[in-house]
Amino acid sequence: LPYVDSYLPSVELGPWVGFLPQSAGTLLVVAALVLGIAGLFCSGMIYVATRRELWSGVRTLTLFFASAGVSGGAWCTFVLAATGSNATRALMMGVGLATVLVMVAKLVWEWKHLTGPALPLDSELQRRSRTLISQSLGGLRQFRMTMALGGIALLLHAIAASSVLPTTVVAGVAFAAALALMLGEYCERIIYFSSVVYDRMPGTMR
Repeated sequence: LPYVDSYLPSVELGPWVGFLPQSAGTLLVVAALVLGIAGLFCSGMIYVATRRELWSGVRTLTLFFASAGVSGGAWCTFVLAATGSNATRALMMGVGLATVLVMVAKLVWEWKHLTGPALPLDSELQRRSRTLISQSLGGLRQFRMTMALGGIALLLHAIAASSVLPTTVVAGVAFAAALALMLGEYCERIIYFSSVVYDRMPGTMR
């Protein structure tokens, strides 16, 4: 927030300023983080609560939090790139590289547990789910991979060119990378939701 403060419109708080503690800004940021994490956890638990095998807590929460890390890191990289400040360049590069690493790790995890070929230890439901993805959802899987790999390439280009190209160009490339990665994560969520197979209706009733 301190890096983008000069780009935000000023707000006249008037007499309310005297009632706000100096730590109000920090507390609001911490509260936003805590509430965001809690909301993300609750969103994942909507899947987990159905008690379907393929929507287990580990699988679901891993994907949800990794998606948040990828999307959040990509857009944070764009914001830092748009400032055009030498002081933020190192931070932009660090956040961008961390985002790339998380995206690569997530793709490997998805290939192993979701979109890749069947493994010897897979259950019958997992095999059926992989078959559904490769056949009925093959086009969506390909688009997801294209967006992910394209986003990674654009993000690395923005990082590498941050000290060479003009700020507007670097910010534009970073924006395109963030948009591609976000679209890829959206497709992954559709695949995850659509590829679940089950033998009965979900719920706690037996």
